Amino acid sequence: TTCDGFMGWSGCDTSCVTTAVYESGCDAECGSCSSCPECDPGTYQPDAGQATCYSCPAGSYGPSIGLTSCTSCEVGRYAVNDGSCSCTACEPGTYSGSTGGVVCEPCAAGTYQTDFEASTCLDCPAGYYCPERAESALPCEAGTFAATANSAACEACPDGSYSDESCPDDGSACSGGIESCSACAAGTYPHSSDAYCVTCDAGTYSPGGLETCTTCPAGAYCEAGSSEYAT
Repeated sequence: TTCDGFMGWSGCDTSCVTTAVYESGCDAECGSCSSCPECDPGTYQPDAGQATCYSCPAGSYGPSIGLTSCTSCEVGRYAVNDGSCSCTACEPGTYSGSTGGVVCEPCAAGTYQTDFEASTCLDCPAGYYCPERAESALPCEAGTFAATANSAACEACPDGSYSDESCPDDGSACSGGIESCSACAAGTYPHSSDAYCVTCDAGTYSPGGLETCTTCPAGAYCEAGSSEYAT
């Protein structure tokens, strides 16, 4: 493999090859060598008197001409093909934690990475969730929560409770990041979205923390929003 902008020396008279680090290239016709040509970037030759150069193996690169060895890709970078002149930075949501990377690994569920060229992934904080290969931590939506760090998904609020995003009174964007749910107050029950609580209808009641309101028994009555029935 050759790299853009450099000419290989296949077809030259290799009788002149005596050293591993060559001193000049082929002539214009590439029919003979005025002196031994250097290995192209992405290739190397550790020994003297050789007729060809080797491609740098995957996970390494050769950035310049005339190399006797290749360099392993640094952490956070990779080279999937042989003959690479440089290594590629891992993309957000991926990482390479050791040198000589051939591919970047996706961040595991419960972790994320926003940057290029990362050597590790970051823990998803409580109140957020991170699917596999996440490029950022995603806030739990209203009606859900994540009580601990490293959550791959948010959980629905338990029966009789709700959660809503933390929204400032000034109307600016909600911060998200819901870590827990709250029990619905007496006289209310959770909406089907679990994002807020609804007032019990007349004829029903709830002491609070219940999934539905209870029908008033015979011989009793309940006004809207009742926490208990009256006789």
